[in-house]
Amino acid sequence: TGITLIVRTAKSLAEKTHDAVVASVPVAAEQRVTFESAGEYALNIEGTRFSNDFLGLDYSLESGETGLAVPLRSVLFHTHVSGISRSRTELKSFELPAPGTYVLRVRGNRLASSDPNNRIVFARPLGGSVVSHVLALVALGILTIGSLVGSILVPVAVQGGLSSGISTGRPAPPGAQLPLEYQIAHSDAIIRARTTLTGAGARFQVLATWKGTLHPMTAGLGTAEGLYSEAQALERLGYGPVAGQEVIMLLLPLPGTETGGPPHNIMAQPLEILPIVDGKVVYPAFNSGVVRELTVEELQRLVTGGQAN
Repeated sequence: TGITLIVRTAKSLAEKTHDAVVASVPVAAEQRVTFESAGEYALNIEGTRFSNDFLGLDYSLESGETGLAVPLRSVLFHTHVSGISRSRTELKSFELPAPGTYVLRVRGNRLASSDPNNRIVFARPLGGSVVSHVLALVALGILTIGSLVGSILVPVAVQGGLSSGISTGRPAPPGAQLPLEYQIAHSDAIIRARTTLTGAGARFQVLATWKGTLHPMTAGLGTAEGLYSEAQALERLGYGPVAGQEVIMLLLPLPGTETGGPPHNIMAQPLEILPIVDGKVVYPAFNSGVVRELTVEELQRLVTGGQAN
């Protein structure tokens, strides 16, 4: 049956992912790693889901015998392996010219405070195998539950969009890993804000508005403590609020305001939250894989079309 094939395919993918690992080491400033053979490898980071421990860390690898550096290439499309509480993200790819012992160095301000359970995992690349398994799972899923999608999921999605006031035609849910320019274009407003912590949770003081305007119904607008946003939305984006930390917030339109809105304030709806660390932001910030790093000024120019202040 379709369900049996789905289970077998998923089990095969899990086995290939496990067998691809060749070394797993803790996150440390410097350590030696032994590789039994030359060839292509991937450097992965593994830690608690939604952890920010890996943001801003830099990695280098060199031969323990010759001291020659091994070029680490950024990965355009990251492979993620997630469990209930932990996740692994492919971050860099590289080619070893020969087997042997290599020296791994890690630098960054967050290194000292990193969770001791975090790991750096070296594995053989899984790209082609992952794609074929995912395509097989998608095809099997469509064949198995296609009728359910048409009869149940679509009506529920439409009803959910109507009840929330957000059109089901919006391009992407918060947290979708899309190009930064795409997210900027589909944001209703973009602000720079400072995180404040209150007894009711996190709030955001508006320091500057880079794009659009904040709707007057936005809860907390104009108050000293700042905007309200649902705790579930922050958790979904992987943002752990830190008192006093400045962030860049990409906001969706407030649900219901297209038709006048309800007679009460509405919590801000974040599409992305990008924490500012050492004058820089990393996108996407909701997972451990570093895709793109920009200074605050570079991001502002990207938003305003070169008119950064």
